[in-house]
Amino acid sequence: MNRFQRAALLISCVALVALTGRTTIAESVVRSGTAAISTDPDARSWTISAHGTALTLLIDPARDFQVLSLRSPSAEPQALGGLPDTEITVGGKALPFGSRSAGFVYQGVATSVSGPTVRLDVTFDLPPARLRATRHYAATSGSPTFETWTSFAPLGSPVTIGDLNGFKLTIPNGTLHWLNGLQGDDASTSRDSAFTRQERLLGAGQRLALGAEGRSSEQTVPWFAVDSGADAFYAGLLWSGAWSLTAERRSNGIDVTMGLAPMTTSLASPVDGPRAF
Repeated sequence: MNRFQRAALLISCVALVALTGRTTIAESVVRSGTAAISTDPDARSWTISAHGTALTLLIDPARDFQVLSLRSPSAEPQALGGLPDTEITVGGKALPFGSRSAGFVYQGVATSVSGPTVRLDVTFDLPPARLRATRHYAATSGSPTFETWTSFAPLGSPVTIGDLNGFKLTIPNGTLHWLNGLQGDDASTSRDSAFTRQERLLGAGQRLALGAEGRSSEQTVPWFAVDSGADAFYAGLLWSGAWSLTAERRSNGIDVTMGLAPMTTSLASPVDGPRAF
């Protein structure tokens, strides 16, 4: 091999290393203090982050909407990806938000910033039901917390929707903690169990159901936490009426669903679903 051949081979090797070693850098879109939203155009993903915690979403017109990951400040996964984080019940049938096979059609994504808070909104239409749904995510600088909710708007005649969902996630297994509510405590009756913390480690296949049929804190406060390592996953519902929480132990973690108690309503104008954090 002469020197020209050796030089050509070296150039080819350098080019190959450059191509295979190329990495995609997420592009920052909006930022306020420790809260930010960035996007990776190649991966079709969007990340909203705050105070060391990051929620990454797959938002792609050609694929189903998905939660790819929720990571804590210690980099531990706090949600197992591959599914949307909510569902919409239309005509009595629960549909995964953003599922193409369920009929959802991608409309767009938008970002905004207001003071210390950044927000990401992703919109899908459901043509068979003539319904538009927008999933919102907000994060505020200084807190490793996300607020999320879904807005609904009919695209024509009224639409019947039900069982409005705050979120639906699979999280790592750990000890569940929750807080009792009034438990019948009032001015004339004292209950030692009122507003006391409870905990339980679910066994394989076991299920925990909490909630209220009237005032949100009549039996249990709409909040829970799961210790699963160096960090804890915590969540709650910003709601004063009837609500429900189910937590079921699976082989790969705990399926948690939090939202309103079973209900239906005829939607004639835009409305926001319950806000969760």
